Amino acid sequence: MPDFSFSDTKILKLSESYDDRPQNDFIEVGNEEVGANTPNATLTYDAENERLKVSVVPFQEIELRHSAIGSGVRFFYEGVKTEDVLKEFIEFSDGKASVSKPFYGLIEVKWLGISLGVLKIEEKGDVMAEIDGNALAEISYTTKYHLYKVTHDVGVKKVKVNAYELG
Repeated sequence: MPDFSFSDTKILKLSESYDDRPQNDFIEVGNEEVGANTPNATLTYDAENERLKVSVVPFQEIELRHSAIGSGVRFFYEGVKTEDVLKEFIEFSDGKASVSKPFYGLIEVKWLGISLGVLKIEEKGDVMAEIDGNALAEISYTTKYHLYKVTHDVGVKKVKVNAYELG
């Protein structure tokens, strides 16, 4: 049966279809508080390249745990990677703003309008300007993350993944 059937003025039938390709929404990432040994982590899965990025603050070695039963899912560590975040726009309110990823080095700041002076940026991404005020800036900076190659058996449909401190 087709997904849609049409008449001159109405859709007569809409049948729901499900895309069951192996990489479609395979990883469900978790960064909720699950215990004292859970760092502040952000997990991002790139299904097309089968890669899992794990940003953690403070940066440290981590262990991944997942919900798959048996050995149906495997994570191959590819190391610590750095990435330049170019041209992210941040809005200051009362001299405070934040960047979208953990911060490890400033490349450039361009003020769009008034300048609020020198910036102090914390690893977790909080930004404080020298002068209190409201402004917009374009910032480029370096971030880093742990990178994993993800493989899985055909029967594994969905996996919940969390990051934990080692030890």
